[in-house]
Amino acid sequence: MTEKVYLENPYLMKLNAKIVENKFKNNKFYVILNRTIFYPNMSGGQLGDKGSIDGIEVLDVYEKNDDIIHVLSDLPKNEIVELCINWDIRFQNMQQHTGQHIVSNAFSKLLDFETISFHMTKDFNYIDMKANFLNQNIIDKIESYSNRIVFSNFEIYCYISNHKNLSKIPLRGTPKKEKDIRIVEINNLDFCACGGTHHRRTGEVGLIKLINWYKIKENYRVEFVCGVKALEDYNFKNNIITKLKNDLSININETLESINKIKSELEDYKKSNTILKSKLIDYKTIWLKNNSIKYKNIKIISDAIDEFDLNETRKIINNISCYNNYVMIIGINQNNKSQFIIAKSSNLNIDIKNIFDKLLYSINGNGGGNENIYQGGCNEPNKAQSIVTTGLNLIKEEINR
Repeated sequence: MTEKVYLENPYLMKLNAKIVENKFKNNKFYVILNRTIFYPNMSGGQLGDKGSIDGIEVLDVYEKNDDIIHVLSDLPKNEIVELCINWDIRFQNMQQHTGQHIVSNAFSKLLDFETISFHMTKDFNYIDMKANFLNQNIIDKIESYSNRIVFSNFEIYCYISNHKNLSKIPLRGTPKKEKDIRIVEINNLDFCACGGTHHRRTGEVGLIKLINWYKIKENYRVEFVCGVKALEDYNFKNNIITKLKNDLSININETLESINKIKSELEDYKKSNTILKSKLIDYKTIWLKNNSIKYKNIKIISDAIDEFDLNETRKIINNISCYNNYVMIIGINQNNKSQFIIAKSSNLNIDIKNIFDKLLYSINGNGGGNENIYQGGCNEPNKAQSIVTTGLNLIKEEINR
């Protein structure tokens, strides 16, 4: 069994240990030491430590049968090795995990909501809770209470208790094992069975910020960040607000009001644009019909356009194909792509698929359709006119058959 020194002293950054076992598989070495300061990854929802053993990077750390397995790309030459952990990562992980105890305690004390699970990710943490409801007012109260605990700088104690003594401890949650239970206590305010790394005082957690909450099945999930991650979150969001303030030339207190005004104006523009587009589609339909060419009693429409996208062009073609004796080839230049639609009135017995296939081959494109309408294109820009010209000649050849 590996001695877990990180539980006794989570502030220890270096330690000498002895290799007691190593295995080689999948081009990696799996090393067991007599003792370690490396916290195993995702044990109790906490991220693992990073660092090195005799200068060799530790790729992963996990727990198996009371042993801590260290995964290395190479095997140290000496039996006695030096362990070094990345202190910045350890400190941040302690901030997040200790912060979780504080937040879970706040939900338990104020609302009697039980924390079901805790999970730490690279960017944020979350707890899942048995809760009847949540709203922003509750979230604000929980956040305020949690930060009061932080700012009070209470002492944190970690100690082992056996199952017999548990009845004397007002434990939050039920332990998963029955003996040698490690208790993390926050100054007689919170007691929780936990095997994670924690600070000695709540002040080291830094600011606690609840950043999101939502319902998952019958429970609620609350996302939060602490300390260094809370500062990073603040900086990121503050930079966004500052940029918006500068771009909009407004006072920072007016940012939300200005954005809501812009959203309202945008909705109005969208409505107006939809009406105008509809009128333009009707106008373009009439214009194309009036400018069609008559070839052997068949009306051919050919045009390359930039002002309509593919869906809008299909509306125009659908408007025209309701009439008899029309064949259409429309090219579209948009988003550095060249697209086209070829279609015919349902009363005509013309094989437009044959034309479509030849056009696709000529531009090395792709597409599909049915007997009355096909659409295709390629990733080359500004080829719409040449596609239309080629398509017009192919339509005439098909009519002459």
